[in-house]
Amino acid sequence: MIQRPVKPSRLWYPPSVLSNSSVQVRCRITSGTDASYLWRFGDGSEHEGSSTEDHVFNRTGEYIIEVTVFNLVSSAPLTGHIFVVEEPCLPPPVKNMGPDKIQ
Repeated sequence: MIQRPVKPSRLWYPPSVLSNSSVQVRCRITSGTDASYLWRFGDGSEHEGSSTEDHVFNRTGEYIIEVTVFNLVSSAPLTGHIFVVEEPCLPPPVKNMGPDKIQ
């Protein structure tokens, strides 16, 4: 069996998620064959899965999501930060007063 080395590209996920609700995280790779994925969500959970995983965080805080993409000839990690909050966070309102004036 011939395999090409894996090269991960990016993790896709929202910057924040509500506590006790599901979040979907996707790992994109630019190359590689027969890739497997080892997921760590920063809350003690670790498991092997697919390129897309759903996860539920039970406590608020900042977590580091890490996925290691691997096959028989190589492995490479990707990491990202996610914030788990009790209620949705909204940016402050911005008033546009024209092309040169923003309040």
